[in-house]
Amino acid sequence: MTVLRTLLNSALFCAVLSGSCWAIREALPFPKVLGVYQKWLYFQQHKDEFDAVFIGSSRVYHGVIPPQFDARVKAATGRTLRTFNFAYDAMWPPESLYMTRQILAMKPAKLRWVFIECLDIYADLDPSVRDTRRTAYWHDVRHTAMALAAVRDQKFKPLDKWDLSMTHSAILLRNWTSQGRGAEWLSYETGVERRKKDSRWEPPDAWKNDAGYQPEDEAPLAGAELQRFTAAVEARRKSFPPAPMLPSLRKAFAEILAEIRAAGIEPIVMVTPTVLPRENFDGFPPGVAVWRYHNPNGYPALYDPVNRHDFTHLNHAGAQIFTELLATRFATMLNEKP
Repeated sequence: MTVLRTLLNSALFCAVLSGSCWAIREALPFPKVLGVYQKWLYFQQHKDEFDAVFIGSSRVYHGVIPPQFDARVKAATGRTLRTFNFAYDAMWPPESLYMTRQILAMKPAKLRWVFIECLDIYADLDPSVRDTRRTAYWHDVRHTAMALAAVRDQKFKPLDKWDLSMTHSAILLRNWTSQGRGAEWLSYETGVERRKKDSRWEPPDAWKNDAGYQPEDEAPLAGAELQRFTAAVEARRKSFPPAPMLPSLRKAFAEILAEIRAAGIEPIVMVTPTVLPRENFDGFPPGVAVWRYHNPNGYPALYDPVNRHDFTHLNHAGAQIFTELLATRFATMLNEKP
């Protein structure tokens, strides 16, 4: 009887703890992750004004210009469109997929298209970011499971796989129990947070007039990085075979694309201009639109060093070219629809 009572008390404690943690998480506002929160807040305030949204990493954040996109589409179709660049630096899966689900949960009234960048699942947590709010906020059960699946799929050493699995799980536990969020909530309710200037959460000058787009600085691609980029482009011109998606990534994208469609929104997957062989992804669900810009032979301007900021990113001139390509293709798609 003593053992049974102990088990019942333990089960009751776990149930109460789980319920309390769930209630606290539901009551707390979206976490104020610097950079990400400003985009979330702006979109939340204007969610019913946008027809399309771009989601992804810095390649999209610094590579797609919504005002130019909208103007080009209107010139080609006569259709007024308003888009928002919801991408941000280092926003790879699982974080980008978590943010996509946050957008869908807002139920934007006019949203009809989601452009989502495909990148590998980022499962390798650098020690310098493991304890940051940016790393913690997306670690719910679903997206932590996604990261753990990627740890199993990717080529880490056995001890590194164990370390990463334990780290992701520990972050989930801290996030699940809302450690530190109570103090954050109390500081806001008691006025301490307000004294830190709510204006810091307003859209920064870097992107507020360009609907989420921020250009890279104009420093030219030069030196050793230019040589490395040029060599990589030449290698890709000769050979760029398809790279099968890992099972974890294939499953993650199949699920998010199905959810976007279930919301009555059309997903468009983007493979952004890249010279990395592993990003020539193959294995998307049938019927999904996949727009690929990874071929230097097909899109030479995107791989001209004069249009690059660095090995990975376009500069502003490159962003204008990339945006024009996207808008022209999108306008053609609209015009071809009955």
